[in-house]
Amino acid sequence: MTAESKILLLHDLSRRPDGMYDSTPSHITVIPPFKTNSVETIYNLLKEEVQDFKPFIIKPGAIKYYGENNDIPVITVDDVENGFGNLHQKLIRALGDVGMANVIDMRWAGDNYSPHTTEPTAEFIKHNEYVVSDVSVQSWFPGEAKSIRRFPFYC
Repeated sequence: MTAESKILLLHDLSRRPDGMYDSTPSHITVIPPFKTNSVETIYNLLKEEVQDFKPFIIKPGAIKYYGENNDIPVITVDDVENGFGNLHQKLIRALGDVGMANVIDMRWAGDNYSPHTTEPTAEFIKHNEYVVSDVSVQSWFPGEAKSIRRFPFYC
């Protein structure tokens, strides 16, 4: 049996060249964290699903408070072209198609999805507009460094 890996689908705002992190980088979540025995299945799914996705524009939004106790300050994303919303829905459907819909915490997904960052110094906040042109998979086994693999959109 393959060890279970934790997965987070995100847009990496920090862009570290080596793709290795001790913790989760500054990011905007696309799909909340879940576990899988097949990281390769997720890689293949993303490669297929984002190949025809077009880059989209976002802008910094308002400061709000999220979390179960509404005590986590976040900066919302003004999803100008509904790019994150469309990407999120597309990936939720694709995960369902490969039998992984039940691993997603729907408290933070589907109709409850709200793109945001908890990082006040995130790169997109420094600009009026920011172009999103990829999605990444962060995967890790307990006690290991977190690696990121980026999947660019193809126009």
